[in-house]
Amino acid sequence: SDVKVGMTKQQVRAIAGPPSTSATLIHAQGTCDTYAVAPRDGKVQTYFVSYNDTGHVMNKGYQTCSDYDSQPK
Repeated sequence: SDVKVGMTKQQVRAIAGPPSTSATLIHAQGTCDTYAVAPRDGKVQTYFVSYNDTGHVMNKGYQTCSDYDSQPK
């Protein structure tokens, strides 16, 4: 992915487009956008991008926002 930690939400959306869902994190801080990406082996893959309170990327990876929020790293 071209998304890098520290990017702004506007930069991410310019690369990735609008997210499937956007949510406020409960355990981790900030907000989280989820993207459905191309299926691999017949399973839909989910990619999340979390943002801090200034709207910069904090974390990202191939899981859902809710999975990330339950075990923030």
